Amino acid sequence: MASTSKSNYGLTPGEVMDTPIDYTTSIGWKQWEGAIRKLSNDGSLDKMQMFIKKLKYRASATGWLSICEINGKCIFNEYGKISIEECTDNAKKYYVLESCGKMKETRDAQMSQQMIACIRNSISDECALKVENSGTETAITIKRGTHEKTIEDGPMFLKIMISRITIDSRSTAATR
Repeated sequence: MASTSKSNYGLTPGEVMDTPIDYTTSIGWKQWEGAIRKLSNDGSLDKMQMFIKKLKYRASATGWLSICEINGKCIFNEYGKISIEECTDNAKKYYVLESCGKMKETRDAQMSQQMIACIRNSISDECALKVENSGTETAITIKRGTHEKTIEDGPMFLKIMISRITIDSRSTAATR
């Protein structure tokens, strides 16, 4: 696993790592598997509050909280105060395209990919369809010179998912 410039001590492994994880190692692969493991509830619409709490706990344990803090606001608690544009701008800080067109390896980019994999592994098909049919793109496009890459972002997906479910829940309650 990659060494780190932070202290070797923390409350969770995610707190002490700031360099990319080497997924070619057994330890790196185990870290990936643990991070993306399905959360215990089914990620259905009616259990979204518990899902968000469990995802926040996973974020704390894995170190994702650093990418979930957007302009001083935590996406888990203040998602309504964060815009899609803020999510995009935040993602562009850790998704960086090198001049050769290859995505730069950063720990934050890895955390975003862990987060999106965990969310997708945990949510119901109904919930995933709400995000896919929301009309808002869950991926961001990174450009450098003639090179361009499009990649999904964990916090962006979560923001869209919560927004879509909140809107649908309010409109359903209003029509009853």
